[in-house]
Amino acid sequence: MSNGKPGRRQAQTEYASELRSRGLTWTEAAEAIRVRYRVNMRVAFRIAHGWSQSDAAREWNKRWPEDEKTNKTFSYWEMWPGPTGFAPSMESLGRLAELYQCSASALICDQFDFRHLDQEQQHREADQTVLGPGAGVSLDTAALELPTPPEVAELQPSGFVAPGLVEGLTAMTETYRRMDYLSGARSVQGEVTTHLRRILDLQDRGRTTAINRDLLRAAADAAQLAAWLAIDVQQYPTADKYCRLALSLANRANDRGMHAYVLGVLSYISLHARQGQDALTLLTTAKEKTGTAMPPAVRSWIAEAAGEAHAILGNRLAGTKALHEAETAFDRVTEENTPPWLAFYNSPIHLARLKGRCLMRLNEPQAAMNALNEALARFPDSYVRERGGTLIDAANALIQGRNLENACRVAIQAEALARATSSARNLLRLRELLVMLMPWSRSDCVQELATKLLLTR
Repeated sequence: MSNGKPGRRQAQTEYASELRSRGLTWTEAAEAIRVRYRVNMRVAFRIAHGWSQSDAAREWNKRWPEDEKTNKTFSYWEMWPGPTGFAPSMESLGRLAELYQCSASALICDQFDFRHLDQEQQHREADQTVLGPGAGVSLDTAALELPTPPEVAELQPSGFVAPGLVEGLTAMTETYRRMDYLSGARSVQGEVTTHLRRILDLQDRGRTTAINRDLLRAAADAAQLAAWLAIDVQQYPTADKYCRLALSLANRANDRGMHAYVLGVLSYISLHARQGQDALTLLTTAKEKTGTAMPPAVRSWIAEAAGEAHAILGNRLAGTKALHEAETAFDRVTEENTPPWLAFYNSPIHLARLKGRCLMRLNEPQAAMNALNEALARFPDSYVRERGGTLIDAANALIQGRNLENACRVAIQAEALARATSSARNLLRLRELLVMLMPWSRSDCVQELATKLLLTR
């Protein structure tokens, strides 16, 4: 099976190398490649290793010379279950797994999952209350201009969603979220809108109340992720529409935590526009409507956002109070009480990152640097865009402390990450930072930063 022109093969190899350099396992890298290039997992694992079909055959023959294979053999395996392909034997599938350092099931997991045929699982689902016909989403989803999804094949003959599908859709959203962290919004934005439309088309097709509620939550999660992606590329009207869709879905699912979080996402549109009062209004509404039902991680995250809003307004005392509230709420955060869609916040790294940003906004450079350095020292390699944003916060704090040379050095590192993730938002923040450095425009470090930013497209 050909991978196309040499340029495409090179791009695939470079992408695979980048994924591995960020600490992803072979299976995680293959999943990212499968989504990005729309190939099956057997092709994705080979690409992850940077091999052509001839390379893979050569590696196979080194290990098992008594069972020699050719590139044509790999082509047949990769085209299967298509009409021109052949299925590998169980022994060959096991050897492929050893060759690619994965499980045998991972090589076919994208095509063969028949858990929905388990009658015991069906019986358990049937024992629950069946949901009657429900009202549609209150927002006109056609206004989002989402692409038409592929034909939905996950419905049972009865027309109901197959058991286990919601978990798969949720896992797919999480995969897109991790890809966004690694390579930026533009790398997954189109796939996420298609994914969202696909979930929306499954509404009210669950066999039970619980399944339909989970479908609503899955759609709300995908919608808020789409909003974040739009924010990062500065498509703020689109982000607003996705947020309002997510709010409608969260309300229908009676998910107060998601509703509060999405109001927080909306507040970031105002924060990016430096409209502190508008952001505070949204964040206050989130707290009032959710009350004690708000998970600690959501409460802490919203308090951090409120701290930044107060800082924009110059309310130092209120901003400091909001930071204290965020830290107090974070003390109650556990893996068990944190929603899956906010799992990234279940770590002191992100508390430190957001605290550092708030302190920088409050013009407390030394305290900000202490928090930001803590976050930078502990960030996983896969959080590329977040590291870039944190470096920009650090550069701003260094400017406040008149440490100009180090500020430029850190900003140059952030510029490389912003370019790698195509983050329009971070590039804009860097250009705003450059304006702050104009009084020292003759210095070598400022000129170097200016050259890099002017060359960035």
